[in-house]
Amino acid sequence: MSIATTRLGILKPQGTDDNNVPLFFGPMADTLDDACIALRGTIASRPAAAIAGRIYEATDEGLIYLDTGTTWKTISGATAWASLSFSGTWANAGFAGYKKTATEIIFRGAVSKPTTPAGGETMFTLPAGFRPTAGAQFYVPASAAGFVCKITFNTDGTVLYLAPPVDGGGNPGSLHLAGVRFPWA
Repeated sequence: MSIATTRLGILKPQGTDDNNVPLFFGPMADTLDDACIALRGTIASRPAAAIAGRIYEATDEGLIYLDTGTTWKTISGATAWASLSFSGTWANAGFAGYKKTATEIIFRGAVSKPTTPAGGETMFTLPAGFRPTAGAQFYVPASAAGFVCKITFNTDGTVLYLAPPVDGGGNPGSLHLAGVRFPWA
């Protein structure tokens, strides 16, 4: 009676099994073809996680994933810098953007609003896959002398301007996002 290998489930004929080559090698070839260790394509064409040890390169994301047998885990790479999707009159004040690495979402550049922002207003929204797993708050420097402002990143993707400058007044100018980073699942 044949037994299966532990990782790929390939049938191994035993000494008492029939000498039927097609019976054993046909399914073995199919299993090996499906279990190719390094796969490549778009994230939408990635197969379901099922074979521990497989690697998948998502060519559209620039990320490399490891199949744990039950889920795909990001192990390497980084996406290209993406532009922010601003709300209202918030705008790019210099190279504002974000990208995903194997372990975190990172930001660069600065954002601004032509008028003094109100506490709690949405600055921009991050797409699914680029959001924190738990809310995250940061104090960020502003271009107005001595201003430091508080912003929060919500799990729904909204990024809020929470508090006016620490000195309590006026338009903070540009808010600098460089150095802001948080882990993603």
